[in-house]
Amino acid sequence: KLQKTVDEQGWNNNKYIIPYAAPVVDFSGKSENTLEEHELLEGLLEKGYEIEGKGFLRYIVSPCIGQLNKFFSMDGKTTFCKTGYCGATSGKELCFSPDGLITTCLTYSGKGKHDIGCFDEQGVFIDKEKWKMWTERTVFRLDKCKKCKYAFLCGGGCPVLAMEQNGNIDDSVCSDIAQTFNSYVENVVMKRIRKKKCEQI
Repeated sequence: KLQKTVDEQGWNNNKYIIPYAAPVVDFSGKSENTLEEHELLEGLLEKGYEIEGKGFLRYIVSPCIGQLNKFFSMDGKTTFCKTGYCGATSGKELCFSPDGLITTCLTYSGKGKHDIGCFDEQGVFIDKEKWKMWTERTVFRLDKCKKCKYAFLCGGGCPVLAMEQNGNIDDSVCSDIAQTFNSYVENVVMKRIRKKKCEQI
């Protein structure tokens, strides 16, 4: 149904529109109606989605699948080490909301909490300690991550989930990286290997 809408509206021919899919996340931890990353990946692959972005859906926007795409990249630009989970901890993203507050996470933008600074006619003001709290959150700072074999693919889990569910940004909230990794290898990597073998015969 979605593809039909995209085709009918001509969005697939518009360079300013990039259809993508993303997992449905519940930051409160109370809902049962979520869509984990491995479930999203498996569902899309089952419907014919191609990781290379050749179909009408160009990307899957999710931290773990995104890193797996980089890790198993076919273009020679493999990225092995991911030490932070997402843009909120990268030090590269700032969200300015109409209430005059600044966050590093889009999820918190406009909610009036966990801001790292503010802005007004006088300028932009960043709280250095809050900035460090977010941008220095890496797997090296998180105790639970230090012995995890998926640490450099996961990046320490979502800091928002850690804050909302455990009240501490330095508490790891494990994603479904193990299932996502296994599913990716089985459904994407092994498929590429089998295809390559067939081409060589």
